[in-house]
Amino acid sequence: MHKVVTGLVASMFVLGAAGAADAGTCDELEGMHRQFTGKLDKIDKKKGRIYVDNRKGDKVQFFMIDDPPTKVGTEVADLERPDFDSLKKEDWVTVYWKFTDKPRKAYCIDVLPPREE
Repeated sequence: MHKVVTGLVASMFVLGAAGAADAGTCDELEGMHRQFTGKLDKIDKKKGRIYVDNRKGDKVQFFMIDDPPTKVGTEVADLERPDFDSLKKEDWVTVYWKFTDKPRKAYCIDVLPPREE
């Protein structure tokens, strides 16, 4: 009986984790990624970095990566943002990064619908 209950709990955990993933471009990322959502405060295309402000007092810098390149997608159907060059200041984004990276690297960026502050 213990094995049956353990198996059911394990399968519920796997199904729950699979259903909790955000819709968007970054679903196929593997490994332990964290998300940081906020408004693009500054874009430094020359040095390949962005600054995101979550409006709760945190401003975080992320570096774009080259191999594989940072993915840029959108959750908004009528908004097309295929690459880093099309990101605009004041865009709301979710950046996917790894906690172990020093400095922080943006593996994927989802552009979100505009929000009120």
